[in-house]
Amino acid sequence: MCLKIYVLLPVVAAHEVAGHRCIHDDLAHTQQKVVVPQQPSPHRMLAPKHVEDSQTLPGLRVVFNTEPLMGDSRSCTAAGEVVDVGHPATSTTFCANLSKDDCRYRCTGSDVLSEQHITYLTQRLLPAVSGWFAAALRIRQPITGRLKISRAECGFGGSINVPKHIISHGSPKSDVLVFVTSRPHAPGSPALAFAGHCQEDEGVISPYRPRRPLMGHMNIKPSVLTSMSAASWLQPKAVDKV
Repeated sequence: MCLKIYVLLPVVAAHEVAGHRCIHDDLAHTQQKVVVPQQPSPHRMLAPKHVEDSQTLPGLRVVFNTEPLMGDSRSCTAAGEVVDVGHPATSTTFCANLSKDDCRYRCTGSDVLSEQHITYLTQRLLPAVSGWFAAALRIRQPITGRLKISRAECGFGGSINVPKHIISHGSPKSDVLVFVTSRPHAPGSPALAFAGHCQEDEGVISPYRPRRPLMGHMNIKPSVLTSMSAASWLQPKAVDKV
């Protein structure tokens, strides 16, 4: 599973990422991106002959917000529960064994996250992934103050509920804010996760800097998490997997 790297640009990458493909490549980009002006720090240019100076730039602060894990109508809370995968055509469009399209899905035990799974995800795995991004990617213009978020809708495969306090007060110490859900996928889908962004900053005309994504949504298939042993959550390969 992966969070599309271009979601985090423009940054200076300390490690080259190549030959990696996410389901994000196949997502329909039907959601219009919302532009939200920010307060970036003064622009810092790097001369090509001083690329090593990139190490003096701050690491990219990717903050994962897991509040949507609780109370999400498309997430399973009990085996036998029926939830929507995406936007089913009708209330009777149930998932078949090899369904890849949007459908109504009947949850199994492996789709239900326990309190322990949520604790491991929020207190171990995602903080480690944030640390990986900060070490691997540098940013020339980090956000000063709080990251500003619009009231606009966000979410892929169904909207997510952006907490009111985030809309009102923004997100502190953040360059990118990613909301995390754990919704089941259609039975025929080979994807383990998907992600996309829905809000961007305004960019700069001169010197040119493209719009940079600010807020996104990442969904991790619940059975990926419930199939992990307690010991595997402590292994570096768990971070590499995300």
